[in-house]
Amino acid sequence: MFTFKQAIRLEPKNAYLHFQLSNCYHQITAINLEIAELDTSISFNQNFAEAYNNRGLVKYKLSQNQKAIDDFNIAIKCDSLNPVYYLNKGLALFALNEKENGCKMLNLANKFNKVYISNEVQSQIEKYIAKNCK
Repeated sequence: MFTFKQAIRLEPKNAYLHFQLSNCYHQITAINLEIAELDTSISFNQNFAEAYNNRGLVKYKLSQNQKAIDDFNIAIKCDSLNPVYYLNKGLALFALNEKENGCKMLNLANKFNKVYISNEVQSQIEKYIAKNCK
């Protein structure tokens, strides 16, 4: 974390450095600092899909599901080929009891190239679909 803070002093407008610092805050569950760094990262790069996704995950964990979906939508707009963003949006939709739309997102995630998803996560998606999307 200290290294990223030092690097940010040298390059304060580097979106990637703020994103990496947000990951450090995530590791120590400093949620407010994590969100602040993600907000800063996004302010310097409005097309940073991964930052929107991570901010959406934080909001999802805080049960701010509609705000999470808004971030996942932007992540998808920035990078429509990453199935993780569809997966996360699907889970947030389920949290809002929007089962049909949630299933659509999970099925989309399941159809993508599996480069972004580990076998374990892929297996979980398939089990979730089998259980909830009949």
